[in-house]
Amino acid sequence: MRVHVFIKMILSCFLLSMSSGVLAQTYINEEEVDQKVLEANLNGLIGGISITQPNFNTVQGNAVALKQIGEYNQAEIRTQTTSSEIALTQNGRYNYTKLDYIANTAIAKLLQEGNNNQIRDYVNDAGTNISLELEQRGDDKVFERNGANDLTQSLKFIQTDATPSLIIRSYN
Repeated sequence: MRVHVFIKMILSCFLLSMSSGVLAQTYINEEEVDQKVLEANLNGLIGGISITQPNFNTVQGNAVALKQIGEYNQAEIRTQTTSSEIALTQNGRYNYTKLDYIANTAIAKLLQEGNNNQIRDYVNDAGTNISLELEQRGDDKVFERNGANDLTQSLKFIQTDATPSLIIRSYN
């Protein structure tokens, strides 16, 4: 008798748990989920990332601001753009930055704090708008992006010891 009561209770619990899962259904836009998963995964790896689209229409003319504090820092910045706004600060020693942009509009705000850090960023698409907001904190950090597509044309993140080297080669 007790066995039958026990089996009925287990079957009832099982059926109740199954029925609630069957009745719940939600529409999920796969594109939004993919974007959120990408951001969440990159946040965990890098320390902080967001993929945002800055207002490229506000940039007029071409401007470069450079501030180097420390010894043996190097910067090579070349742009073939309709408009660009680039700011670079290097605090430390032996930091190296090379930007070689062929794009419609380029926005970059870069900060290297530490020693032996490198930024290399080449984009070769005269019709695209690109932006990069990058902070490297610590020593021996390397960032490199060769091309840009819809996912990587606008990046903003902080590079920490969790990702000493980050290379993005995105081509269509």
